[in-house]
Order: sequence, then C-alpha cells, then structure tokens
Amino acid sequence: MRESGIQRNILKALNALPQTKAINLHGSAYMEAGTPDLLCVSKGRVYFLEVKRPGHKATSIQQHVQRAWRNAGARVAVVTSASEALQVVSQSYPDSNEG
Repeated sequence: MRESGIQRNILKALNALPQTKAINLHGSAYMEAGTPDLLCVSKGRVYFLEVKRPGHKATSIQQHVQRAWRNAGARVAVVTSASEALQVVSQSYPDSNEG
C-alpha cells in the first residue's frame, strides 16, 4: 500500500475516536522541511505522526524536527498502520478503554 493510503486509513481511525481530531499536514514551500505528516489532538494532547511504509524509517531531517516537537511537549511517533497510530494515542491513556 502507498503511504497516502496508509495516511487515509490512519486519519479515518483516529477521527473515529471520541474527543479526537486529526488532519494531514500537506507539505508546501511554506512548511518547515521534515514536518510530520499528521497532526492529531486527542483529549487535549498533541500528537505528530510521521507515516512510513513498513520497513522505512524517518530521514535525519524528520528525526531532527521530531525531537524539536518532543522538546516542546508533543508526543511524536513514526507509524506504519492505523493500529500503530491508535496504539500511540491509547498509550497516553492507560486507564482508558476508549483508546
């Protein structure tokens, strides 16, 4: 599956969660290089998700930008599927059954 298809599946899964909104951050000439693919806010917590096909890794510039977002307090992850993205969000709420 192409990365764009994985992104669509992730967005659909995340936006189905209660108190959650996720969007694709379309790259442009005005956006910082290495910006993660998806922005998600769930129950007041901010997540940046870099979407990769299985077996692929974030580039060095992507890793640099991810560190900056982590240092600012966001949760950041590289994900390859909707189930991985849901796991990232649900890990922040270990006592929640909602995910």
